[in-house]
Amino acid sequence: LIFPVLLGLVGCAILIGLGVWQVQRLEWKTGILAEIDPAARQMMIDEVVGLYQNDVAYVPLYVQPLVWGTGPNIDLVQRPDNFFILRWVTVN
Repeated sequence: LIFPVLLGLVGCAILIGLGVWQVQRLEWKTGILAEIDPAARQMMIDEVVGLYQNDVAYVPLYVQPLVWGTGPNIDLVQRPDNFFILRWVTVN
């Protein structure tokens, strides 16, 4: 009878310790988020995107058009997974 009670008390102590640790992490993360300047963050993101677009060549590795179902008088929306939805097709 003592072993299950002792095991339960140890388990409760562990869970309370984890809860306190999570609250401390939340306060730490909230403090970090409060220090972030949105304008400076956006400026850094724009700089990185500009460097990427100027210095890295983008080459798609796989393109599969739906040429079998198209024609000059057919408008269709092609999904990325090539799943064919009939209601997205317009015959002019």
